[in-house]
Amino acid sequence: MKKIKITAIIALTLMLAFAVAGCGQSQGNDEATETEQTTTAQTESGEAEPTDAPEASGGETGDVIAETYIGNYQDETSQRASLSIYEAKGALYADIYWSSSAESNTTWTMPCTFDEKSGSLVYKDGVKTENVADEEGNMEGEEVYTDGTGTFTYKDGAVYWKDNKEDAGKDCVFRVVNGADDEEE
Repeated sequence: MKKIKITAIIALTLMLAFAVAGCGQSQGNDEATETEQTTTAQTESGEAEPTDAPEASGGETGDVIAETYIGNYQDETSQRASLSIYEAKGALYADIYWSSSAESNTTWTMPCTFDEKSGSLVYKDGVKTENVADEEGNMEGEEVYTDGTGTFTYKDGAVYWKDNKEDAGKDCVFRVVNGADDEEE
């Protein structure tokens, strides 16, 4: 139960971070003052720590392509889902936060591996948690499943989610919100 509450707290923190990041974006082509983007990684204690994330480059090596995924994204279709892909302890993770209402949300946490052949992030053992606020407003989570599988594919400056368990990501188009400029093709 403690792990579920921590997951709910992390999800709410991510949602707030995405909201703040989206509010600070400017329209136009301002020159970046730093060449590296910062994203957030989760530590074992549940606290967030910044990590350096390279700009999306679509480079030629497997490592460079895998790094293009790291960042924070917002679903442009529903505008209710956010995606955070980060590296922690040498592994890639994807967290999705889907806001259903002020009183409920759904989170998915997925350990990912990079498939060099397809250029996609592949996951198994994904965990889906339904979170509902109790009468005092505290979020209580219940794990729905722990055997989710699927992929994340980067194409044309967006990340597409293929969820094999329930096809939850079928209409999602995740666009970066951490301030990185979109790639010009």
